[in-house]
Amino acid sequence: MCSKERLVGMKKIVLLCVLLCHCIWVSAQYERAQQWEEKIQELRDKNEKEGIKQGCVLFIGSSTFTRWGDTEKYFPNSVVVNRAFGGSMMCDQIYYFDEVVKPFNPRQIVIYEGDNDLNETETTPEQFMEDVICMCRLIHYHYPECRILLVSIKPCPARVKSFEKYKRANRLMEEYAALYDYMDYVSVWDKFVDEKDRPVMKYFTQDHIHITPEAYLLFKEVMEDKLLKK
Repeated sequence: MCSKERLVGMKKIVLLCVLLCHCIWVSAQYERAQQWEEKIQELRDKNEKEGIKQGCVLFIGSSTFTRWGDTEKYFPNSVVVNRAFGGSMMCDQIYYFDEVVKPFNPRQIVIYEGDNDLNETETTPEQFMEDVICMCRLIHYHYPECRILLVSIKPCPARVKSFEKYKRANRLMEEYAALYDYMDYVSVWDKFVDEKDRPVMKYFTQDHIHITPEAYLLFKEVMEDKLLKK
Protein backbone atom coordinates (compact mmCIF):
# COMPACT_ATOMS: atom_id res chain seq x y z
CA MET A 1 0.00 0.00 0.00
CA CYS A 2 1.44 3.39 -0.98
CA SER A 3 1.78 6.17 1.59
CA LYS A 4 -1.17 8.08 0.10
CA GLU A 5 -3.49 5.07 0.36
CA ARG A 6 -2.24 4.39 3.88
CA LEU A 7 -2.98 8.01 4.86
CA VAL A 8 -6.50 7.80 3.42
CA GLY A 9 -7.10 4.56 5.29
CA MET A 10 -5.87 6.08 8.55
CA LYS A 11 -8.12 9.09 8.08
CA LYS A 12 -11.14 6.85 7.60
CA ILE A 13 -10.31 4.94 10.77
CA VAL A 14 -9.88 8.15 12.75
CA LEU A 15 -13.18 9.57 11.44
CA LEU A 16 -15.01 6.36 12.33
CA CYS A 17 -13.54 6.36 15.83
CA VAL A 18 -14.53 10.01 16.33
CA LEU A 19 -18.05 9.27 15.11
CA LEU A 20 -18.46 6.24 17.35
CA CYS A 21 -17.06 8.09 20.36
CA HIS A 22 -19.44 10.96 19.68
CA CYS A 23 -22.44 8.62 19.53
CA ILE A 24 -21.39 6.81 22.71
CA TRP A 25 -20.97 10.14 24.48
CA VAL A 26 -24.37 11.36 23.30
CA SER A 27 -26.04 8.13 24.39
CA ALA A 28 -24.48 8.28 27.86
CA GLN A 29 -25.23 11.93 28.59
CA TYR A 30 -28.13 12.95 26.40
CA GLU A 31 -30.33 15.31 28.39
CA ARG A 32 -33.04 15.78 25.74
CA ALA A 33 -34.02 12.12 25.53
CA GLN A 34 -36.82 12.22 28.09
CA GLN A 35 -38.83 14.88 26.26
CA TRP A 36 -39.09 12.70 23.14
CA GLU A 37 -40.30 9.45 24.70
CA GLU A 38 -43.94 10.02 23.71
CA LYS A 39 -43.17 11.12 20.15
CA ILE A 40 -40.76 8.27 19.53
CA GLN A 41 -43.39 5.84 20.77
CA GLU A 42 -45.80 7.41 18.27
CA LEU A 43 -43.31 6.62 15.50
CA ARG A 44 -43.03 3.02 16.71
CA ASP A 45 -46.82 2.74 16.71
CA LYS A 46 -46.94 4.20 13.22
CA ASN A 47 -44.43 1.64 11.98
CA GLU A 48 -46.49 -1.16 13.47
CA LYS A 49 -49.72 0.16 11.98
CA GLU A 50 -48.44 1.08 8.51
CA GLY A 51 -45.70 -1.52 8.16
CA ILE A 52 -42.12 -0.94 7.09
CA LYS A 53 -41.40 0.09 3.51
CA GLN A 54 -37.87 -1.12 2.92
CA GLY A 55 -35.78 0.90 0.50
CA CYS A 56 -37.99 3.97 0.76
CA VAL A 57 -37.27 7.70 0.48
CA LEU A 58 -37.29 8.59 4.17
CA PHE A 59 -38.16 12.11 5.35
CA ILE A 60 -36.77 13.02 8.77
CA GLY A 61 -36.47 16.26 10.70
CA SER A 62 -38.49 18.80 12.64
CA SER A 63 -42.06 20.09 12.49
CA THR A 64 -41.78 21.51 8.97
CA PHE A 65 -41.74 17.88 7.81
CA THR A 66 -43.92 16.54 10.66
CA ARG A 67 -46.80 18.77 9.55
CA TRP A 68 -46.40 17.56 5.98
CA GLY A 69 -48.57 14.59 6.83
CA ASP A 70 -49.50 13.68 3.27
CA THR A 71 -45.98 13.88 1.91
CA GLU A 72 -46.39 10.82 -0.29
CA LYS A 73 -49.22 12.53 -2.24
CA TYR A 74 -46.81 15.25 -3.38
CA PHE A 75 -44.33 12.69 -4.74
CA PRO A 76 -46.38 9.88 -6.32
CA ASN A 77 -43.39 8.68 -8.34
CA SER A 78 -41.35 7.95 -5.21
CA VAL A 79 -41.88 5.57 -2.28
CA VAL A 80 -42.02 8.20 0.46
CA VAL A 81 -42.19 7.63 4.22
CA ASN A 82 -42.29 10.55 6.68
CA ARG A 83 -40.86 9.97 10.17
CA ALA A 84 -40.09 13.53 11.25
CA PHE A 85 -40.92 14.62 14.81
CA GLY A 86 -41.70 18.22 15.70
CA GLY A 87 -39.40 20.31 17.84
CA SER A 88 -36.38 18.16 17.08
CA MET A 89 -32.83 19.25 16.42
CA MET A 90 -30.16 17.46 14.41
CA CYS A 91 -28.67 16.05 17.62
CA ASP A 92 -32.01 14.35 18.29
CA GLN A 93 -31.87 12.68 14.87
CA ILE A 94 -28.42 11.37 15.74
CA TYR A 95 -29.54 10.04 19.10
CA TYR A 96 -32.64 8.35 17.70
CA PHE A 97 -31.02 7.04 14.53
CA ASP A 98 -31.82 3.42 15.43
CA GLU A 99 -35.48 4.26 16.03
CA VAL A 100 -36.10 6.66 13.15
CA VAL A 101 -33.85 5.47 10.32
CA LYS A 102 -32.75 1.87 10.78
CA PRO A 103 -36.11 0.10 10.42
CA PHE A 104 -36.39 1.25 6.80
CA ASN A 105 -33.03 0.48 5.18
CA PRO A 106 -33.69 3.61 3.07
CA ARG A 107 -32.47 4.25 -0.48
CA GLN A 108 -32.56 7.99 0.23
CA ILE A 109 -32.90 10.17 3.31
CA VAL A 110 -34.27 13.72 3.13
CA ILE A 111 -33.36 15.90 6.11
CA TYR A 112 -34.90 19.14 7.31
CA GLU A 113 -33.37 20.54 10.49
CA GLY A 114 -31.89 23.84 11.67
CA ASP A 115 -34.88 25.99 12.60
CA ASN A 116 -34.74 24.91 16.23
CA ASP A 117 -31.00 24.30 16.42
CA LEU A 118 -30.10 27.91 15.69
CA ASN A 119 -33.02 30.01 16.94
CA GLU A 120 -32.58 31.56 20.39
CA THR A 121 -29.69 29.23 21.15
CA GLU A 122 -25.96 29.77 21.51
CA THR A 123 -25.32 27.22 18.76
CA THR A 124 -23.36 28.65 15.85
CA PRO A 125 -23.86 27.61 12.23
CA GLU A 126 -20.48 25.90 12.42
CA GLN A 127 -21.54 23.91 15.47
CA PHE A 128 -24.80 22.98 13.76
CA MET A 129 -22.75 21.74 10.82
CA GLU A 130 -20.82 19.44 13.12
CA ASP A 131 -24.11 17.67 13.84
CA VAL A 132 -25.07 17.69 10.15
CA ILE A 133 -21.76 16.07 9.26
CA CYS A 134 -22.08 13.54 12.09
CA MET A 135 -25.56 12.56 10.91
CA CYS A 136 -24.48 12.26 7.28
CA ARG A 137 -21.48 10.12 8.19
CA LEU A 138 -23.66 7.94 10.35
CA ILE A 139 -26.03 7.40 7.43
CA HIS A 140 -23.23 6.73 4.97
CA TYR A 141 -21.50 4.32 7.35
CA HIS A 142 -24.64 2.18 7.74
CA TYR A 143 -25.99 2.67 4.22
CA PRO A 144 -23.15 3.44 1.80
CA GLU A 145 -25.50 3.27 -1.22
CA CYS A 146 -28.06 5.62 0.34
CA ARG A 147 -28.43 9.09 -1.11
CA ILE A 148 -28.81 12.07 1.23
CA LEU A 149 -30.76 15.25 0.48
CA LEU A 150 -30.19 18.25 2.74
CA VAL A 151 -32.99 20.82 2.62
CA SER A 152 -32.23 24.42 3.51
CA ILE A 153 -33.69 26.18 6.52
CA LYS A 154 -36.71 28.33 5.64
CA PRO A 155 -37.07 32.03 6.65
CA CYS A 156 -39.73 32.02 9.39
CA PRO A 157 -41.11 35.54 10.06
CA ALA A 158 -41.10 34.84 13.81
CA ARG A 159 -37.37 34.19 13.72
CA VAL A 160 -35.99 37.11 11.73
CA LYS A 161 -33.27 37.62 14.34
CA SER A 162 -31.86 34.21 13.40
CA PHE A 163 -31.78 34.83 9.64
CA GLU A 164 -28.06 35.47 9.41
CA LYS A 165 -27.37 32.24 11.26
CA TYR A 166 -29.82 30.42 9.01
CA LYS A 167 -28.21 31.79 5.86
CA ARG A 168 -24.74 30.87 7.05
CA ALA A 169 -25.89 27.34 7.93
CA ASN A 170 -27.53 27.00 4.51
CA ARG A 171 -24.30 28.00 2.76
CA LEU A 172 -22.34 25.50 4.84
CA MET A 173 -24.76 22.69 4.02
CA GLU A 174 -24.62 23.52 0.33
CA GLU A 175 -20.82 23.52 0.34
CA TYR A 176 -20.70 20.25 2.25
CA ALA A 177 -23.17 18.48 -0.03
CA ALA A 178 -21.15 19.53 -3.07
CA LEU A 179 -18.21 17.45 -1.81
CA TYR A 180 -19.95 14.08 -2.22
CA ASP A 181 -21.59 12.44 -5.20
CA TYR A 182 -24.17 10.67 -2.98
CA MET A 183 -25.39 13.93 -1.43
CA ASP A 184 -27.60 16.75 -2.70
CA TYR A 185 -28.76 20.10 -1.35
CA VAL A 186 -31.84 22.13 -2.23
CA SER A 187 -32.75 25.62 -1.11
CA VAL A 188 -36.27 26.77 -0.36
CA TRP A 189 -35.20 30.16 0.97
CA ASP A 190 -35.74 32.20 -2.19
CA LYS A 191 -39.20 30.66 -2.62
CA PHE A 192 -40.32 32.13 0.70
CA VAL A 193 -38.99 35.70 0.43
CA ASP A 194 -39.70 38.74 -1.73
CA GLU A 195 -37.21 40.85 -3.69
CA LYS A 196 -36.10 42.53 -0.45
CA ASP A 197 -35.46 39.18 1.26
CA ARG A 198 -38.52 39.58 3.48
CA PRO A 199 -40.71 36.55 4.26
CA VAL A 200 -43.84 36.26 2.13
CA MET A 201 -46.48 36.13 4.85
CA LYS A 202 -49.12 34.20 2.89
CA TYR A 203 -46.95 31.10 3.07
CA PHE A 204 -46.92 31.04 6.88
CA THR A 205 -49.53 30.12 9.47
CA GLN A 206 -50.61 32.40 12.31
CA ASP A 207 -47.66 31.43 14.48
CA HIS A 208 -45.31 32.77 11.76
CA ILE A 209 -43.18 29.63 12.14
CA HIS A 210 -45.00 26.86 10.34
CA ILE A 211 -46.16 26.92 6.74
CA THR A 212 -49.45 26.59 4.90
CA PRO A 213 -50.49 23.65 2.71
CA GLU A 214 -49.91 25.90 -0.31
CA ALA A 215 -46.34 26.50 0.79
CA TYR A 216 -45.53 22.79 0.65
CA LEU A 217 -45.87 23.06 -3.11
CA LEU A 218 -42.75 25.22 -2.99
CA PHE A 219 -40.90 22.40 -1.23
CA LYS A 220 -42.18 19.99 -3.85
CA GLU A 221 -40.96 22.28 -6.62
CA VAL A 222 -37.34 22.32 -5.46
CA MET A 223 -37.20 18.72 -4.23
CA GLU A 224 -39.01 16.63 -6.80
CA ASP A 225 -36.14 16.23 -9.28
CA LYS A 226 -33.80 15.16 -6.47
CA LEU A 227 -35.94 12.31 -5.12
CA LEU A 228 -35.31 8.75 -6.19
CA LYS A 229 -38.13 7.30 -8.23
CA LYS A 230 -39.87 3.94 -7.85
